[in-house]
Amino acid sequence: MSWRDNLQPGSFRGVGFEVLSASARKGRRQALFEFPQRDTPLVEDLGRRAPTFQVEAFVLGADYMAQRDALEAAIEAEGPGTLVHPYRGELQVCVLDHQTMESSAEGGYAAFSITFVEAGDAATPAVTADTAAAARSAASDLSSGSSATFSETFTTTGFPAFVPAAALSLLSTLAGAYAAAASLTTGAGAQLAAFATANAVLTSAGESLVANPPALASAVTAATMALASLTSTPAQMGLALLPLVTWGGDLAPVVATTPSRQQEATNQEALVILVRQAAAVAVVEAVAGEAFASYQDAVDRRDEVAEALDVAALEAADAGRDDVARAFTTLRLAMVRDVTARGGSLRRLYAYTPAQTQPALVIAHRLYDDAGREAEIVARNRIRRPGFTPGGQALEVLTNG
Repeated sequence: MSWRDNLQPGSFRGVGFEVLSASARKGRRQALFEFPQRDTPLVEDLGRRAPTFQVEAFVLGADYMAQRDALEAAIEAEGPGTLVHPYRGELQVCVLDHQTMESSAEGGYAAFSITFVEAGDAATPAVTADTAAAARSAASDLSSGSSATFSETFTTTGFPAFVPAAALSLLSTLAGAYAAAASLTTGAGAQLAAFATANAVLTSAGESLVANPPALASAVTAATMALASLTSTPAQMGLALLPLVTWGGDLAPVVATTPSRQQEATNQEALVILVRQAAAVAVVEAVAGEAFASYQDAVDRRDEVAEALDVAALEAADAGRDDVARAFTTLRLAMVRDVTARGGSLRRLYAYTPAQTQPALVIAHRLYDDAGREAEIVARNRIRRPGFTPGGQALEVLTNG
């Protein structure tokens, strides 16, 4: 019996050959650590070693040269290919190296010694959109655009004294609104002093500001940002800043019967839009930095802010300011995408009613097997006496995990 009678068929990239013998090498990757004065080494397992397959292949016959060239072309082609292994079936492999030996004996043949290595799928990192950054970017775009638009439309230069006087009156009203909003926060110390200074500028430097629209826009933005810095909790942000997103709705309209009155009306509209947009920017930036405890918390904040931005957009559209309406809508969409994306995977809230009065510590252990989460239950439900949490009353708690 000739050695040719023992050959088994195989192929690589569809090019056939005959196999006399094959071997495989497998194992684990290990990192060996040997320490001074210690007899026992430490071996750290770094994962499975890439399997290699050694194949002794032949192409035979009078036309073996054409078969040899085809197999060499398959071996040298870029990327992984399918190896039909006579003993292991189909494998996705790459070629590490190969050797070729040719002989004219027994009708002529070419012998290949080929080393294949397993080819895994390329690990593609998961791509996650930074929706918070996108929301901040939309807020930044609106902030820069609103200041430029305000400077182009607001002016008191060359108009009768009642036009700048009306603008000063608006600044006084705005400063009062900012002060009222600040009273709803717990800001103190340097932050409160910075806000008081920024807010006082609106009235103390009012005459120079109404004559310099870019400076006025900067002053309003600075006061809004200073107010935002006083809000230490999301609840305070909602109380203090959200009303400013729709500020000015109760201002008396200006009857534009003359060019001067028309400019007075334009100035009032420009200042209202500037304040609303500055507040909207502050709100969206605050929401982008907010870490939500639950899915419901995220949805509540999203809907609260979206409603205020919707009102501002609708009022701008009703006033014929489609550009302003689009700006509010763009900001709203960016905020909604951000909060929806970040809140979607968070834990849900559900109602749990303890059967009897017991410590919140016991409830935390029962629900989560973690007594350390007592503070979470107490804070969310505003429990006054954690040692005696009333039975028969529903508590708002987070799902576990």
